[in-house]
Amino acid sequence: MIKNFKLIGAEFGFGAQLRDTALGPAAIKAALEPKLQESYIGLSAAPEYGTPKVGKESFPAIVEFCHRLADATYQAVQEGCFPITLGGDHSIAMGSWRGIIKALNADGKFGLIWIDAHMDSHTYENSVSKAYHGMPLAALMGHGDEALKGNINPSYVVVVGARSYEPEEKLLLEELGVKVFYASEVHARGLNAVLAEAKSIASQANGGFGASLDLDFFDPKFAPGVGSPESGGFDPEEFLACMEVLLDDKLKGFEIVELNPNRDVDFKTTQIASRVIECITNNNF
Repeated sequence: MIKNFKLIGAEFGFGAQLRDTALGPAAIKAALEPKLQESYIGLSAAPEYGTPKVGKESFPAIVEFCHRLADATYQAVQEGCFPITLGGDHSIAMGSWRGIIKALNADGKFGLIWIDAHMDSHTYENSVSKAYHGMPLAALMGHGDEALKGNINPSYVVVVGARSYEPEEKLLLEELGVKVFYASEVHARGLNAVLAEAKSIASQANGGFGASLDLDFFDPKFAPGVGSPESGGFDPEEFLACMEVLLDDKLKGFEIVELNPNRDVDFKTTQIASRVIECITNNNF
């Protein structure tokens, strides 16, 4: 079927130590074809919060922004659109997916594929950095502050590509029964096989599933312009070649995060993000 797409720019960086990811959505928008640019709406941090420090000082701004972003993704789904959220740091996921799930009436019955070099499954208490972009997946599964919690069933959550994480978040995912495809396994088996298996798990949820792509999933030699680069990553050409495995009618939203244009080289990372979006929007699914 032919979908209407809504691009929602989450122009927000207060969840991370480096705030330049707030510039990511505008950079991606500029790289897209004019028709897609017309479907873009941008949300930025409320000015009254100033520039808070990482940690509890940034918490009110994160809560306020995530609530507005949830309203935007909720409205997009209500209007019959397929939302593609552009970050921004990964803390925005605590808003984007809550809005989509609410619109679908899919609380507890929604799947999520987390494609990322990191697990993003800290809570504030066990986080060393206290940066909220390291906490969204845990929060979406009900662990963390009440103001940011979701209710995604861990049985339908899959992490793909993890290669930099702390023992506390690994333990949490193991206790919850989340399926993790570590980078070593993905390299050994190939992305197509792993993404197919990831979809088979996430799509068991009756309410559909979503995919959240952190651009640090890709190796820094291909994608230098990210908030937290990690070596040992993946080739974007391989990912683009097998992306269609994710695209079916149970996919209800997509998210791309952590583009830092000020770290990019020759727009390499920006172009990867724009190509992923065009792959989605050029396919009828």
